[in-house]
Amino acid sequence: MSTGYYCYVSSQTDTSEAKGIAIFDVEPDEGRLILRKEVELDNPIHMATSHDGRFLYAITDKGVASFEILPGGDLKRLNIGSIRGLRGCNISISPDDRWLFVSGHYDAKITVLEVNPDGSVGRIACGIFHKGLGVTERDFIPHVRCARLTPDGKYLCVSDDGLDHVVIYSFDSQTGSLKHLDILRFKLQSGPGIMEFSRDGRFLYVMEEILCQIEVYSYEDTPKGPVFELVQTITSLGKNHSDSFSGVTLKLSADNSFLFCTNAGNNSLGIFSRDSGSGQLTQLNVLPVSGRYPTDLLLFPDEKHVMLTNCDSNSLTFFSVNYEKGLIVMNQAPVKIPAPCCALMIGQDA
Repeated sequence: MSTGYYCYVSSQTDTSEAKGIAIFDVEPDEGRLILRKEVELDNPIHMATSHDGRFLYAITDKGVASFEILPGGDLKRLNIGSIRGLRGCNISISPDDRWLFVSGHYDAKITVLEVNPDGSVGRIACGIFHKGLGVTERDFIPHVRCARLTPDGKYLCVSDDGLDHVVIYSFDSQTGSLKHLDILRFKLQSGPGIMEFSRDGRFLYVMEEILCQIEVYSYEDTPKGPVFELVQTITSLGKNHSDSFSGVTLKLSADNSFLFCTNAGNNSLGIFSRDSGSGQLTQLNVLPVSGRYPTDLLLFPDEKHVMLTNCDSNSLTFFSVNYEKGLIVMNQAPVKIPAPCCALMIGQDA
């Protein structure tokens, strides 16, 4: 019998035997998944669901694919919208579910797509290529990594791990257009990547991929425009680390009391408590995830269980979370799945 929760796990298809998106039924109290079916799609390396839970959007080789989420969790393909560029790496959605923001690692492009009334991908409203020279030994060109709209909907923050910048654009919610306003300059060779805003909209958290640090910024909209101030820098690693590690992703718990992050190299999960007043983080622990290259993490509805997608070991690993002790304990055997990249979960009323 369905619990009303469904999980979607996307995989790389050009380097594995995966079909694209795997659909799982969820046992939320146990932190378990039961595979139901797979949907074919080329290289859906990142996904997002609409805030109303009706639609799923996935990066694909040809642009962005849209799906209606049917009762029972199955996916009905709607269309694929072109971004007129190379394959994206990250996608996010405006709070009103009207706009999609696609980040392009390979061509350094940020693309804004309009969502049609039926949930399908519509026209390109805006497309901007980042330009300039980076200074890292690994790269000398821009790479747009992630885009997040401020919770008030006024500004789009776009990280560029090639230029070590987060570019701030004003966003017109009626036309979908962007206008360059400011740049947050990070330490050279830091690699700002995945970002998340706190639920109250007061703080921005940025994972530095190269330095394996989390930067915490306060955010305020003023008559003169957006103001971001650095309030904390904290390592995403534990006590033992080296230059071969990489910060991958981060995610806030639903109540924003805790932040989780993953690191490649030492293949670990970091757990932090969060002060709601200052926005600052306290590291509780950094622990191994029993998999290689944890690309994404998923908190179950009870937030007592967490799942990691381990791309290089072709596995999903599952843990119970003890917040008081800052511990994760593996609670079941890994689930084998080819090259998993991203995981999402939705709940539907019975």
